[in-house]
Amino acid sequence: MDKALNPHIPHLIKGGEGEFPVIKIENLCKYYGRKKKVEAVCDVSFDADRGEIFGLIGPDGAGKTSIIQILAGVLSASKGQASVAGIDIIKNPEAIKDIIGYMPQGLGLNLYDSLSVAENIAFFRDLRQVPADIYESNRKKLLNMTRLEPFLGRQARHLSGGMRQKLALICTLIHLPDILLPDEPTTGVDPISRMDFWQIIQGIVKERKVTVLLTTSYMDEAERCHKVAFLHKGKMIDEGTPDSLRSRLTGKFLKLAAQPQHEALKLLRSWDKVESSEVFGIEIRLSLKAQEKELLSYLAALAETKTDIWVRTSGMFRSLKT
Repeated sequence: MDKALNPHIPHLIKGGEGEFPVIKIENLCKYYGRKKKVEAVCDVSFDADRGEIFGLIGPDGAGKTSIIQILAGVLSASKGQASVAGIDIIKNPEAIKDIIGYMPQGLGLNLYDSLSVAENIAFFRDLRQVPADIYESNRKKLLNMTRLEPFLGRQARHLSGGMRQKLALICTLIHLPDILLPDEPTTGVDPISRMDFWQIIQGIVKERKVTVLLTTSYMDEAERCHKVAFLHKGKMIDEGTPDSLRSRLTGKFLKLAAQPQHEALKLLRSWDKVESSEVFGIEIRLSLKAQEKELLSYLAALAETKTDIWVRTSGMFRSLKT
């Protein structure tokens, strides 16, 4: 299990002579449409090293899936450069197929519903031509990690969402790829399955120095990555380690609750010391150029309005209305 089936990556360790990133893209662009071009990816550049978990973070429509499909060799780029393990995937996308594991977005989208768990795994073994000894060892370990062994005879269509994703991950990892490309792998699965997925990913990264490039819209998952890139409307707005990105944030962040909410929001957005404001359920989340005391003073000065505002920085909400 510890010996990679495709030994293409060992010389890529950072610090070695002639080092280069395992994944590297430069000024990558992807357009859709003929008459009216839609920029799904616009001038994106980043790289990922061996043994690194790199996260593409952003909302739906940010361009995450287009990037990962280009890197998997299943989608052509419109402009720019991209390489995986030193291979130019723009010119030769088929050359990387043996060393990557691509897991498309969707609950077990790469599975065959009419096949059982065991049959799906065997199918991907035959597809990847995995030697028998490596296959048996890897299969046993992956089934143990995902706890799917009791369900080997169950058809994929009868698995829960979390179990489908675990099976999809087994099928993606069965040939011991050096590079893993999962596209939003934990979307729609239960919290326990999410935790299991991350334990598996972190385990193979630690064991075999696998390079993982994944997409997610969950900020808690971004914190588990070694590096992340934030995408919005096809453009990269920032990149770095979670700690370095946090250190670049300035100002104060607060959560408010108010009734009526729309009146409070209007008042807050009219104050020049509020940098941004977003509504999440009953909460208004603020980024401020001021301290909490200044905000409370500003709100207290508006007490003649009939807006009752509660402030919470931690613990319970407290009312400002006297």
